[in-house]
Amino acid sequence: MRWSSVKVTDAQRKDPETGFISTVKRWSAQVTELNGRPVMTVFDTLAEKLGVQMEALAAIPDLGSKLITLTKTGSGYLTNYSMTVA
Repeated sequence: MRWSSVKVTDAQRKDPETGFISTVKRWSAQVTELNGRPVMTVFDTLAEKLGVQMEALAAIPDLGSKLITLTKTGSGYLTNYSMTVA
């Protein structure tokens, strides 16, 4: 996928088990290409580990020309994501 920009905003999240509402960070990227096809969509995450990686990528000059690969390993609470840039 290719991105044109990354933003960090606050979001309200309701815990499904307790019903408590909390404010969390939301990382959003404007996606311009997905699986080799042009798109105009948004990729959002509340996962802090992934969000920190997204912030680091946002500092790359000419981010829109770079191909970003997102890889998922594990599942449930053990899910981990890693991002690479080409």
